[in-house]
Amino acid sequence: MRSGQYENDVKETIRAAESYWSSLIPNADGFDAVLMEIDETALSNVPYYNSFQLRSQLRNESAWNHWIEQAKAPALTDTLKLYQKLQTSGLALIFLSRRHENQRSSTVKNLLLAGYSGWKMLIMRPEDDLQTDVQTFKSKQRLYLESLGFRIQGALGDQWSDISGPAVGNFTFKMPNPLYHII
Repeated sequence: MRSGQYENDVKETIRAAESYWSSLIPNADGFDAVLMEIDETALSNVPYYNSFQLRSQLRNESAWNHWIEQAKAPALTDTLKLYQKLQTSGLALIFLSRRHENQRSSTVKNLLLAGYSGWKMLIMRPEDDLQTDVQTFKSKQRLYLESLGFRIQGALGDQWSDISGPAVGNFTFKMPNPLYHII
């Protein structure tokens, strides 16, 4: 994290995504969509993990929920710049997050404070669906978006569940995440 390699990898991933998505000409109906994860893709939780000195340990749910409630996660600068460029492209920007629905108000507040606005949808995990694994949840949500008529042009996320499975779109981009891996 501190060597600069993480930042270089983020820049390279965003550069590739921008190159691809800027070449698209979205249909005027507003149903060409890009999916983005929030944590470690749009927002950085490095300040939260720094409080634990980046030690490898199980996440403390109480501390994590308190961090989310504070709405202080900064934007990943390169992702925010890409997001702002995509806003003018005509692509529908959809956040598909593993965060829980009861964190919606804090999540919206954090996204807005970090500079994100104007998204088409923010999809979060309902409280009655927390037993479903993340891969299954995200796959079902992507299929649902397609059933609504969205054409998923691609996905950007830090976990394999963000960019694998059905309905991930034409092109996917995996953000680096040296902090954790969700199975």
